[in-house]
Amino acid sequence: MKRTASMRKMLGMATVAFFSNPRKGTSLLLLSLKFNPLVARIALFHTQISTNPFAPDTLAQMGPTQIQKLLSEKQKLGFDKLDHGLSLFRRMVQLRSRLSVINFNQLLTAVAKMKQYSTVVSLFAQIRELGVPIDEYT
Repeated sequence: MKRTASMRKMLGMATVAFFSNPRKGTSLLLLSLKFNPLVARIALFHTQISTNPFAPDTLAQMGPTQIQKLLSEKQKLGFDKLDHGLSLFRRMVQLRSRLSVINFNQLLTAVAKMKQYSTVVSLFAQIRELGVPIDEYT
């Protein structure tokens, strides 16, 4: 307990601010520490954090559960960019044994909401070639 109290005394005051821009997929974390009332505040530092779920490193780490959640959202709204849908499709192909036909249907629906009908037909053909089972909704 003494250690915590002395640390508080030493640190004095800390200010943290977090700013996020979902459109750009970035966040900014600002931290201002005041070590001692007699010493001026020190410089702020920041870090860029990727919040874009379609970034290659983020997609590569996604498992079936995260993909299903993302598809549920994108099925209603569509993708912001066609490349996002195609990147997700490539990841889904890697995990196809752990995803259902419903997930592929959701992807096709999201791309169709973007009015990219020729892309939907092309993705459907690839789904058939890969042997992913289809149903009457596909």
